[in-house]
Amino acid sequence: MLRRSLWLVGVALVSALLVRAPLSWSDESSKSRDKPNASKLDADGEYHELFQALADTIDQIEHNYVKDISRRELLEAAIEGMLTKLDVHSQYITPEELSSFKTSVESQFGGIGIQITTIDGLLAVATPLYGTPAYRAGMRAGD
Repeated sequence: MLRRSLWLVGVALVSALLVRAPLSWSDESSKSRDKPNASKLDADGEYHELFQALADTIDQIEHNYVKDISRRELLEAAIEGMLTKLDVHSQYITPEELSSFKTSVESQFGGIGIQITTIDGLLAVATPLYGTPAYRAGMRAGD
């Protein structure tokens, strides 16, 4: 099983290396894209070759890997891999996680704007938060 897995990794690497376009953007390729006269066909050809390498790799994994793995898992892993090349704050949010993410980002919080504590077993204001309704109403620590 391990031997077949190693063969599969080798096939995936060879597939990627056989692509004529570089797998990383070099200074030369970015300069040609920035030129006003750069051919759109060249950029599309490069994208086509890169996407073909990705599709070939996914195909090899689907047909030869020792365990079953879905295309969705493979593509989401590829996306996550791309985002790790950016920065620590970039991450992929799956369609299943998107609803929860939107709710957490778009939520509004309500309240009067105080931190509370207990003094001798009774609730008391620890501090009013600046700019909140409690602060504007004149609440003070200990109230």
